[in-house]
Order: sequence, then C-alpha cells, then structure tokens
Amino acid sequence: MTMARASMLLSLLGVCVCRAADIADDDGNKTPREIAHENGWAFESYNVTTQDGYILELWRIPGRTGEAVGGKPATLLMHGLVSNGVAWMMNEPALAPAFTLAAAGHDVWIGNNRGCRYGRAHTTLSPEAKAFWEFDQEEMGMYDVPAFVDFMKGATGAAKVGFVGYSEGNTQMFMALGLAPAYFAANINLFIALAPIANMGHAMSPLVRMLAKMVNPATKAAEALGLYEFVPYSELADGLTSKFCGMLPKFCLSFLALATDLNPMVDNSARVGSFTGQIPSGTGFRNIAHYGQIVKDKRFQRYDFGAAGNVARYNQTTPPEYVLAGVPTMPIGIFSGSIDELGNPTDTAALVKDLGRNVVFSREYYVGHIGLGGIAKNMSYFTDDAIALLKKYETRP
Repeated sequence: MTMARASMLLSLLGVCVCRAADIADDDGNKTPREIAHENGWAFESYNVTTQDGYILELWRIPGRTGEAVGGKPATLLMHGLVSNGVAWMMNEPALAPAFTLAAAGHDVWIGNNRGCRYGRAHTTLSPEAKAFWEFDQEEMGMYDVPAFVDFMKGATGAAKVGFVGYSEGNTQMFMALGLAPAYFAANINLFIALAPIANMGHAMSPLVRMLAKMVNPATKAAEALGLYEFVPYSELADGLTSKFCGMLPKFCLSFLALATDLNPMVDNSARVGSFTGQIPSGTGFRNIAHYGQIVKDKRFQRYDFGAAGNVARYNQTTPPEYVLAGVPTMPIGIFSGSIDELGNPTDTAALVKDLGRNVVFSREYYVGHIGLGGIAKNMSYFTDDAIALLKKYETRP
C-alpha cells in the first residue's frame, strides 16, 4: 500500500462519524417496487426464462405512476458482480440511473443475472445443486441478455433496444460479442459500457491481484468443500451491514480503496447504508474464478477447465481468447474511470483499439469503479453524456 493511500485511509477513518443527515438513506431493506413507487415511478416485474432454463426477474419502469405506457425507446440496464438490478436505484432519486433515464423519456428495463438474489430459479435445477452453478459471465451474455432483449422487443414492439452494462454487465456482453456478434448487432442499437472490464492484465487493485494468484488452489478447495455460490444475499447480514454503514458511511467507503477505487470519496457516502443493505446479492463461484483467471493469465479468455477439460470443450489445451478485433457489431460507448483500480486505463485503451470503428464514444472521468455503477456524487457522466448518447441512437417502437 502506498503512503498516499495509507494517508487517505487514515483520514477517512478519522472522519467516519460524519453523515449527511438531510439525505434519506433508508432503502436498504425495501423492495425495488417500493423504491420506485415512493419516488413516483410505475414498476412492473416479469419472470423471464432463458434458453437453458434459468428463470430471472426482469423489471420495468415505463414512466411515472399513471402515465400511459408505450411509444418510448427501450433500454436494458445490467448490473455488476455480486449485485442485482436494484443497484440502479441506489443513488439519490435525482441521480439514480434508473430514474434519470426514465425521466429523460426512456422505457427502462432492469435485468437480473442468474445467481443473484432475483435469479435463483430454474425450470429443473435447485440452487442447492452443483449443476445450477455451472455457469459464468459467458452464459450470462449468451443466454440471459438475449432472453431479456427478446422479451423487451415482444413487449414494446421495438426493432432494437439500448443496452447499458456496468462492470460484469459489460463483461458478459463483450464475451457474447466475441462468440455471436450477429445477434447483438441485429437487436441492440447502442451498447454503453460503464467501467468496462475485458482483459484485466493491468488491474491495479492489490486485493484483486492477490486473489488472482490464489485462483487455482481456491477453486479446487471450493469444489472439494462443495461451495458453488459466492456471498449470497442474507437479509440478516445485509440488514446489519446497512445499519452499520448508514451510521458510519465513510468507514465503509474506505474499504473500497483496498479493492476497487483509488479515492472512494468521489462516491456518495449519504447512500452507503442503502447500497450495502441490498448488496452483496450473490453469484456463482465460477464467476469469481473466471475473473481471477483473466487477471492471472492477462488474457481475455474463456473459462479454463484445465488441460483435459479444455480439450473436451475447446479442442485445445488452453482456453481460447474472445476475439473482438475486427468484429462488426453495434455502436459502442466506453465510459471509464481514471481512479478505477479494476478497469485500468491501459486495458481500456487496448479494448478500444480492438473494438475499432464500433466505438463511437470514449471518455475517461474522475470516478472509480463503484461510482461508475451509479453511486457517484457527480453523475454527469450518466445524466449528461450517457443519456445523450442513448438518445442519439435510440429506436422508437
């Protein structure tokens, strides 16, 4: 840890009792429907079944309560790792992406990936079974996203929809683009990547790099112990964390400096209690392992099942890379953070180069990884730039 970071952490801990008492931070134990309705927005929830049998919740904010539904451009928001769709509502109402996008005239749809709190059902498998957790970001991109997009198109009549993915929400899209670009080019009018994560060879986070070195023995240990789920949602644990972080928000934010952000003070400490009451929300252990492999091997590659497993699945001993260079897809907007310890600027620059002419917007902001997920104090990257880009490429029914 650098002296500058240590100094920053000590200063954070020294002032952690401060709290913005004038801003409500009480959404940690509320349902997404309650949060939407309290802020004057209509809310709909659907169960969508993927091609491989996962039953996932897809939420919709079509407009203000009582407003006529339909005729608006539809946009899908996809959350990050160990999170769920409610993350898009966790900032203050005037800043939360789900609400600011709806206020800008979009038909907002919010997906929940398999394995999170709102994606723990299957047509034949129980979450208690090992087979339920045999997926990673690739399946999320290849099955979850198309299931949501097809449902949205059927419900709205839109020819194409917009897609906004944060962190893992865009990892799964990049993986899918490397395998089946034609589907997404035909059905998505714009892909916005917030905190883009593909190759993570230059990730700066000391915690992430340490965990990456342990990925192989950790994976074997987890399998031996029958541990397939990672940090599942717990009403008790998340409730206690929400209360603690609501009282001491800057103390909780300080820990982000160890893993994701060089300066967590750019995030909205007034909403940390709500955020930590909803998240973590669970994921499969294989998702964590896949990221660890990507960091360790410095390649944006498919999951490594070991030499024998790779031969059986890929017909080669090493996992193949996802090829993005030269792949014609759809317009892509890249929104990165200069103090993001996971989405390093070097890796982002290489990603932009690979995507080539598909990139129609690329800008770096003074914000960290968590902030790009919708919890920053200054949300102008979304309220101004992202929404303007969505409007430019929108498709109306």
